[in-house]
Amino acid sequence: MFRRFLEDIGEVLAPTSRTPLQHFKNNWTKITEFVIDEHANAAAPTVEETIIPDLLNEMLILLMEEETKEDGTGPCLEYMLAHNILRTTVSLGQSNVAFHVYSLMYNFYV
Repeated sequence: MFRRFLEDIGEVLAPTSRTPLQHFKNNWTKITEFVIDEHANAAAPTVEETIIPDLLNEMLILLMEEETKEDGTGPCLEYMLAHNILRTTVSLGQSNVAFHVYSLMYNFYV
């Protein structure tokens, strides 16, 4: 957890240039790490109190930008489909055990 904190601080102080796909992957990695780390924590914050809504919103923006630029499917959409991100987020929303995530997943898809 402290390692991620240092990485986030480093990114703020000296941001690296990333492709949209790298940014998309990084956001998804942060989301999954949070869910895995906090799932066992009974005192975990609700999803609204975390950075997850912002990360999902950035992913959605990347997908929409990609849609306007690409002919067919772009790399972010390909990654999303190949890594079952849709299935994972729907499962999290249906279970609703992960920090009251149902409403967030609903908003992501609507």
